Amino acid sequence: LRDCADAHGWIVIAPSMQYRDYLDPQQVVADESEILPWLRDQLAQLSTHLNGRPVSEQAMLYGFSRGAQTVARFGILEPARFHAVAAASGGAYTLPTETAPDTSGRLIAAPFPFGVGNALGAIGRFVDPEAIATVRFWVGVGANDTSVADLPRQWDRFLGRNRVERATRFANALRRVGAVVQLTVSPGVGHELTPSTITSAVNFLRAAELAASDQPPRLLAQAPLVSPAPDRKSTRLNS
Repeated sequence: LRDCADAHGWIVIAPSMQYRDYLDPQQVVADESEILPWLRDQLAQLSTHLNGRPVSEQAMLYGFSRGAQTVARFGILEPARFHAVAAASGGAYTLPTETAPDTSGRLIAAPFPFGVGNALGAIGRFVDPEAIATVRFWVGVGANDTSVADLPRQWDRFLGRNRVERATRFANALRRVGAVVQLTVSPGVGHELTPSTITSAVNFLRAAELAASDQPPRLLAQAPLVSPAPDRKSTRLNS
């Protein structure tokens, strides 16, 4: 992302997280109750860290795998802080509603971290579905990312059994609350980030930034997005 950040004047914050067991929903709740306030504080103090350099009041989020789940939750729980979220290959998303249809179509309760039911009690956050609609979401997944072996089974009834099903259901749930969503399923790709996937996500974020600032979309072409070299690690919330 360094070339893109340089081209567009972005400041990239790339923390590395020490996560608990992602297969246990209660430990996911414990993670997010610590990680999300910490991220919120880092963003609030960013101008201070940069010696008073002015920064936008709204940011954009980008994460892969476990990091995708974190940035997606942050966008849902703190929508006023963000233009857009890019979430790649997440396996256990939080739905933006307190109830959700299960895989048979029956409406069931979706408590946090499956949905935002009791989010106030679980992590102290009130969720406004109308505010979520102001955030643009890019949801990406590899078409071959269909293994069921490394996913928490507790999410099956809400999102399906593999990451492709889960990305699709999550994107549809976001659309139902009015959010602008781009679902990108990359042919021939497994659980990985490829240069083309990264470029798709970054293009989406740039377009969202331009839309928020009322700049004409043609500026996207004037500042070329450079795909990372194959040996360059992308800057993101780590999985």
